[in-house]
Amino acid sequence: MIIIKRYILVHEHLSICLENEKVYKYNFNNTQLVIDKLNLAQQKGLVDIVDLTNSTMGCSWKTLKTIQDGTDLNIHYCVGMYKDPYLPNLKNKSIDDILERISQEMDECNEQLGYLPIVCGEIGTSLNHFTNNEKKVFEACTILSKKYKLPIVTHTTLSTCASEQINFLVSNDISPNKILISHMDLSNDSNYLINILNKGVYIGFDTFGKERYKTDLERIEMLKNLLFKGYEDQICLSTDITETEELERMGYTYIIDSVVPKLEEAGLTNIQIDKLIYKNSYSFLYDQR
Repeated sequence: MIIIKRYILVHEHLSICLENEKVYKYNFNNTQLVIDKLNLAQQKGLVDIVDLTNSTMGCSWKTLKTIQDGTDLNIHYCVGMYKDPYLPNLKNKSIDDILERISQEMDECNEQLGYLPIVCGEIGTSLNHFTNNEKKVFEACTILSKKYKLPIVTHTTLSTCASEQINFLVSNDISPNKILISHMDLSNDSNYLINILNKGVYIGFDTFGKERYKTDLERIEMLKNLLFKGYEDQICLSTDITETEELERMGYTYIIDSVVPKLEEAGLTNIQIDKLIYKNSYSFLYDQR
């Protein structure tokens, strides 16, 4: 039996409110349940958790302050704007306008919570399309990233537009090792994933437990293939909880309770597992800061 004593969740939500009449709604805000789940996770080895709920996803400083006061876990915060159709109308907004808004939110985070955000995120693209609004957000975040040495966490819709995201960020002088492309476990194309990994970025296998998309065993088979080809230093695991049902069913212990035993059964070594659930996320968050 492999004993894992530490893990980091680099793509999570402690509350969220995504509502648009034309798209699926994600909404949970159960502060005490979140606190209870975080404290249980800490007992099981959770060291750091990154809350990727930015202002366009319903971030509430008051809620986060209550959660922060209810646990001594190391919680990290983000700054940025999500993706269409959740973005405000940015057609007549300049990059400086967007940057000013995001910078103001950084100051608010510091004032309300006592910490500056540790990442830009999650900033995203639409399904098979990188809109002009989204490009403006990406450009503003590259400026902020370089100024404050913040790594960038992106959202891909069903794994699409990853190459476009990377090309845009790198062309704006963001180092690949400061980029984490999320939700890449939703792709069924191993060659596509290898092409992305060859660009030097991190990728997230971060929808474990969401089996309406694909089973965890399917994710692990894809993961094993990537590890066999030498990419074990570039993949981060998480669960991206966005619904009350997921919070109740998985909490923030699903990786350690459910995924790690399956990784053991699949033949992964202790060193490989530690990289996937701890070391890679640590390197992404803290190296070169």
